[in-house]
Amino acid sequence: AYHTLALTDEGAVYSFGDGDFGRLGHGDESHVATPKRIEALRSVRAVAVSAAFHHSLVLSAAGEVYSFGSGISGRLGHGNKVRQSPPLA
Repeated sequence: AYHTLALTDEGAVYSFGDGDFGRLGHGDESHVATPKRIEALRSVRAVAVSAAFHHSLVLSAAGEVYSFGSGISGRLGHGNKVRQSPPLA
């Protein structure tokens, strides 16, 4: 609703929009007005992305799922309710 993820043909992930809850994956909660590469995923070849309301998911070519943003209700899958930014597998 408030942010966008973009996936390039080469597997790079960019995000922009409202950075609340760390949902952009840049390690802070800053808002970004133009697409910015998620540096924590620079060595990851992504094949799919999903931008949910307060969190984001990235699927790598190796089958790993990275999540970041609001951890409310355990939605990030890390076994806790902690807010996460940058992405964590």
